[in-house]
Amino acid sequence: MKFPSYTFFTDTVDYGDSFGPFIRINPKYKYHTDLAIHEHEHVKQWYQMTFVAVLCYIIICSVGSIFLPTILTNFPLHSSVLLLCCTLDRFFYKHITSYRQYKEVKSYAKQIKFLCEENKFKLSERPIYIDHFSNVLSVGYNLNISYKTAHSLITKELS
Repeated sequence: MKFPSYTFFTDTVDYGDSFGPFIRINPKYKYHTDLAIHEHEHVKQWYQMTFVAVLCYIIICSVGSIFLPTILTNFPLHSSVLLLCCTLDRFFYKHITSYRQYKEVKSYAKQIKFLCEENKFKLSERPIYIDHFSNVLSVGYNLNISYKTAHSLITKELS
C-alpha cells in the first residue's frame, strides 16, 4: 500500500531524512530513487506507529469512559494526545536503539531489493549493496553494532 508523503529537496540534509509524512532529500540525490524508497519506508513505518498509538488511545478512552464519562468530551486532552501520537515514532527512534535498528534494517532491505531489481541482480549473488549498507548501518545511526552483525541483520531481512 502506498502511503502519502511529501518530498522536499534541501541542502539542510546530507542525504535524506523523514519526519512523519515529510521527506527531505539533498538536491544532489534528487534522482536517486533508491534513497527515496528508503525514506518512503520510514514514512510507512511512521503511519503504522501513529495508527497503533491512536488505536491504543481510542481503546484507553473507551475503557476510561466507563469510569470517567467526561473523558470523551475533553477536546483539549484529545488533541494534545493525538499530537503526541504523531511524534511518538520520532521519540522512539531517537531514544530506543533497538527501534532505530529495526527501522533502518527494514528500510535498507527495501532499498537493496529495489537496487537489485533495477540492476537485475539476484539477492543470492550477494551484491555489493549488502556490504555497503551493512557498513553504513554499523558505522552510522549510533547503534553500536559490528559490520558482521549489521550484515547478518540485513541478510536475514532480505530472506
